[in-house]
Amino acid sequence: CPRPLGARSVSVTAGQASLATTSRPAPRYSASVVGNARWFASAGRRNSTAASAPQSAVTTPSERGDATKKRPRGSPARASMLTGTYAHVHGVFSNDGIEVNLEKTPHFGQYLQKAGYETAFVGKWHMGGDNSPRPGFDYWASFRGQGNYEGNKLNVNGELIDSKTYVTDDLSDHAMRFLAGRKKEKPFCLYLSHKAVHGPFTPAERHKGLYADDPIAEPPSWQDDLSTKPAWQRMGGARGRLREALEAQEKLSIEPWSKDGRGGHKNYLRCIAAIDEGLGKIFAALRQQGVLDETLIVFTSDNGYL
Repeated sequence: CPRPLGARSVSVTAGQASLATTSRPAPRYSASVVGNARWFASAGRRNSTAASAPQSAVTTPSERGDATKKRPRGSPARASMLTGTYAHVHGVFSNDGIEVNLEKTPHFGQYLQKAGYETAFVGKWHMGGDNSPRPGFDYWASFRGQGNYEGNKLNVNGELIDSKTYVTDDLSDHAMRFLAGRKKEKPFCLYLSHKAVHGPFTPAERHKGLYADDPIAEPPSWQDDLSTKPAWQRMGGARGRLREALEAQEKLSIEPWSKDGRGGHKNYLRCIAAIDEGLGKIFAALRQQGVLDETLIVFTSDNGYL
């Protein structure tokens, strides 16, 4: 059955060219990265509170693990996942369009490609100022920066395409095209990097009514006024309260909990549903090709409490 690995583990393994020469079939890799995935909406309903939240293909027998991001921001975290290095090594310290230096710190796709793998990057690169294909990938489909939930200019293998398709569906479709057209005699590495679930949470049209009648349970921590926590936690950023505060409060006022959650909770879950559907298609394609049991599946996030 598929076994998820941490991105660091994949990059270290991928750096060994012997993968392509071992007597056993070389393992396939499929990584799915989502943005800002919070604990309350992780795929597989890990801690989801909506009664009918999506049950992902990720809930098939596998290993689960908790991860810690050393640089919990989008671009730096993505650079670290790709290269297996810290920000002071790969040089991407912020979300300000800095490009990782792939000559100094190659990503694991470059190692795998040299070892005989067919490689693909689909989705949010989020480094540098353009969406042009990067070294190390045989198939490329990406947009500039954060991208949009609807209406993106995709660069697909060097060709610019104006897409009107909902972005999660679009990226899942490109992942499926790669799997369908890949050379079956070669091992592969597919890196699917979703825009979702970054704000503003914009679900697909078909999911806008999802969970309409499902209440969101109040988490126990909602009643914590943070009076026993460090001062910086009471300066306005915590849980979206008192953002205008310039000085730390002794304690935060507790606003009533809504049955629809807080901060677009349901729209967040609705965005997850499209990711979940796409992952189901990918699992089905791998199973149909007879390689699911030989494929290492990684499901992770660039930041956000996953």
